[in-house]
Amino acid sequence: MNLTLSKRLNVYIGGILIAGMFAIMLYDQYSETKLLRDIGSREAERLAKVVFDQLYTSMRLGGGRNEDRAIIERIRKIEGADEIRLIHGESLNSQYGVEEDEEPRDAFESAALAPDARPLSSFEEAGGFTVVRFVLPVEAKQECLSCHRAADGVIMGAISIRLPLNKYETLFHRHKRD
Repeated sequence: MNLTLSKRLNVYIGGILIAGMFAIMLYDQYSETKLLRDIGSREAERLAKVVFDQLYTSMRLGGGRNEDRAIIERIRKIEGADEIRLIHGESLNSQYGVEEDEEPRDAFESAALAPDARPLSSFEEAGGFTVVRFVLPVEAKQECLSCHRAADGVIMGAISIRLPLNKYETLFHRHKRD
C-alpha cells in the first residue's frame, strides 16, 4: 500500500499521540501506587509510634504485660488496624519469659530484631486491597536500663503493624471517577 506523505505523517503523529497517552496512563498508575505506599508507610509508622508512646508511659507508671495488651486492644479499636503486635527480642525473652504471641512470625518481623535494624515496611494484597506491614524496632535507651536487663543501644523488641489501605484506595478510585 502506497501512502502519500501527508497520510504517513498523520499515521506517525497518531502513533506518537497514542504512545504518549499510554505513557501518561502508566505514569499515573505508578504515581498513584507510590503515593498510596507513602501514605500507608507514614500512617503505619505514626501508629507504631503512638503504640510505643503509650507502652512507654505505661511502663514508667508500673504497668505490666496485661496493661500492654489492654493498650494495644484500645488502640486497635480506635485506629482500625488489622493487627498490632509486640515482638520480644532475646533480652526481653530472657528477662520475662517467652510468649508465643510475642515471637516473630516470619523473616520480615525477625529482621526488625537484628542489631542494626531500621523501621521496615512491605505491601501485600488482601481482599482486593493493599495492606501495609510495618515494624518499628525498639532500641534500649539509657532510661530503659533501670528496669530492663539490656545494654544501651540493643534492639529489645519491635512493634508490628498491619494496616489495610482500603479507605485510601477507595478515595483514589472515587476521585478518578469524578
